[in-house]
Amino acid sequence: MSREATADDVAGAADTSTAAFADHPFIRHTISADDHLARLPGFQRIFLTEFGLPHGRVWVSDDLAAVAVWSTPDSGGADVTLERLLPTLVEPAGTAPRPTPRPRRPWRATDPPHRCGS
Repeated sequence: MSREATADDVAGAADTSTAAFADHPFIRHTISADDHLARLPGFQRIFLTEFGLPHGRVWVSDDLAAVAVWSTPDSGGADVTLERLLPTLVEPAGTAPRPTPRPRRPWRATDPPHRCGS
């Protein structure tokens, strides 16, 4: 069965999220390869406790083998939290390469649709 997560679920949910996203391209890009698997649980705990639970929705299975985290239209305040936590997030990121900002152009109706994982 699934249910809304509580603070008591964070450790187990972070372990599940760590296993699920250990090789995800975005996570590999943002969390250093140096001790990657040691750094990732801390990042997941921060994400769950500072973003998911207070600013979005977190659902888990009773055995914590499944975790879902998302924001809602009513989610707010994550930007303030992110700014406050930036120094904390530097440690798990380690020596991951920092992207070079590039100018964004406006979306055009002729642009192909975005597909996650493609």
